[in-house]
Amino acid sequence: MKDSFLVVLDIFPTRTTQLADVILPAAFIYEKGGVYGCSERRIR
Repeated sequence: MKDSFLVVLDIFPTRTTQLADVILPAAFIYEKGGVYGCSERRIR
């Protein structure tokens, strides 16, 4: 498709984000409650 445009909402880089024209940051599940969480499974 010549006129396609891909927008992705994700918290981690994936194969889909590699193909995206625009990447929007998503909130990690713990950030929604005011707690900081990271991919190393640490919570603050």
